[in-house]
Parts: sequence; structure tokens; C-alpha cells
Amino acid sequence: MFSPSCAARWVRSSSRAVVFVSLATVAAAQVAHVDTKGREWRQLAGTTSRSWTQIAAVCPTDGVTPANGSVSGLPVTGWVWATTDQVRELLREFEPALATQTTLVGPAYLLSAFGFFGSFIPTFEFYTTFGGYNFANGWTAISENGYGETASVSARWNPHDALWDVGGIDGVDAMSQFRGVWMYRTTAATEPIEYCHSQAPGTGGGCLPTIAASAHPSETAATSCVITATNVDGARSGLFFYGTNGALVSPWCSGSSSRICVRPPTARTGLQSTGGTAGACDGTLALDWNQFQLAHPGSLGSPFSAGDVVHVQGWFRDPAACKTSSLTSALQLVHAP
Repeated sequence: MFSPSCAARWVRSSSRAVVFVSLATVAAAQVAHVDTKGREWRQLAGTTSRSWTQIAAVCPTDGVTPANGSVSGLPVTGWVWATTDQVRELLREFEPALATQTTLVGPAYLLSAFGFFGSFIPTFEFYTTFGGYNFANGWTAISENGYGETASVSARWNPHDALWDVGGIDGVDAMSQFRGVWMYRTTAATEPIEYCHSQAPGTGGGCLPTIAASAHPSETAATSCVITATNVDGARSGLFFYGTNGALVSPWCSGSSSRICVRPPTARTGLQSTGGTAGACDGTLALDWNQFQLAHPGSLGSPFSAGDVVHVQGWFRDPAACKTSSLTSALQLVHAP
């Protein structure tokens, strides 16, 4: 694969068949793509030349809380800085093989890369008479040990090749004119947002529990909202807890792959069995949010009004884990009228 720097050197040094070189610095429109969950994704072009550290000084890193302000002159109010898992969800809509792999290389992935660049303006591009190269790269909201994570897509033709890479890294203070920021914003059509995804190696049983909801709740309980946790360790006891004070991403305890993702204060729902089989990942937790609110009118946050945001997470017994318990991923709900 060409790197952007190598490609740029090649164009400058070649004297044959070069048509033009273009660096996309301003996006024609802010919204590049609306995904299947209703999230509006921002063009990477126009958000380049900022370090992970600069972005993190303004944008929350939990993957659900909108930013307020600007990053070195870039307005980001209302935009959410996406996590690596959320970017992977987006890219999976263009290239389904990313469901099981984080890096894909080869001409077999060129057509899907062309589909991506049909929506997203490259952060670097060059063309010759017979071929060309498109490249897009952006920071995600995840960092570890001084390195920020990135995700990139590239397409090259004549010769034909493509790259999909989710989870690359660079120093948090590095800046590049070819790297933007993966950001999205929500609309009234946006589905409940799962965030703080479960991480390997998972629970004591090797499970990676997830959480989802059938729809956003409504102020009048007119819309059914059933919250479900799946891929939970079987034959355990568990519950849901929720908060109204925002999202959080923090280790659950030392040695655990679980993270606490709901900012205190929190309230618990009733204890239930996960069902399923001991030693398997076929357990589930379920909660009818409307029924819970009707049965507990004095619970945290009640009465809810349109626009009120709730963050929910599942907890269950896990004897092999620290605190003898583990957590699911988390969910953001927004009450509709």
C-alpha cells in the first residue's frame, strides 16, 4: 500500500502522466453519511491537523456526550466524538467483513472502499491518467498509554488495492494534515445508542455482553421501550442500573475488562435471573422501562420529560471476576414527547 507521504513524494518526483493533486481541506457538506441507526457522520475532510490531545480538551471521550465549543478554530458543538467501536460499526455498513476483523487488505475490498469514498471526501488524494489513490484517516475517542486510536480507509487503482484499518495508533500529540476526527451527531431518528462496548477477554465465562432497546422511551409511555442485555453469562443473577447525570467510562475494578459507564448517582432496578446455561453465554436480562417507571413513580429522574437523557447498564454475578461481578456495555436513551 502507498502511504500518503510516499504517494505525495511520488507525484512530486514524477514527470509523466500526472493530471492533478488535490488535498481535501474543506468538506462540501458537514454530513457525509447517515447510518442505519440514524447517526449523522461528519466529513473527515475539514477536521484535519489537530492532535488527539487538542480534541480531548474539548470533546468528551465516552462516545455519547456532545461537545461544546471549538478545537483550534473547528466548531464541534453538538457533535459526539466517536469511539473505535462506533467507527467500526459505521465502516461495517460499507464493508461487512469488518464484523470479524479489524484490518482488511487487498483488491477484494476495493469496491466497498469506493462505496465509502462515494460518501466521505478523502483527507488525501491524487490522480494520474490511468490511476489514483484515495485515503481517509481520523482520530477516535479512545487512547491508551499516550497513544490515540485511529481508523482509516484507502483505495488505489492501477494497480488495484484497498485497506480498511480500525484501531491504528499514533502519539496523542501527533498532528497530520491527512488525519481528521471521527464525529457524529444524533437526530430525532437516531436509535438508542450503545456505547462503552464490552472488551476482550470478557467475563469469567469469556462472554462479551451487549445491551439494546427496542426504541427510545416516551414521556407519555406511548412507545414501548424494552431494554435487553444479551450474551450474558448463563444461570446468574443480575439487574439493570441507570443514571440521569451523564455517561462515564471508568474501570470497574483492577483486572476486569468491564467498565462502569453510568455517572453517579445511579438507581437499581429489580434483581432477576439471566436464565440460560451455567458456563455458557446464553443468558439475558430484560426490563420494560415504561412498566418500571409506572411501578416506581418516585424513582431517580421521575417524572421524565421529553428530551431527558438516561444512561443504562446491566450488572450480573460473575464469581471469577473482581468484585465477583461484571457489567454489560451501556445504553443512552432520550425521552420522546
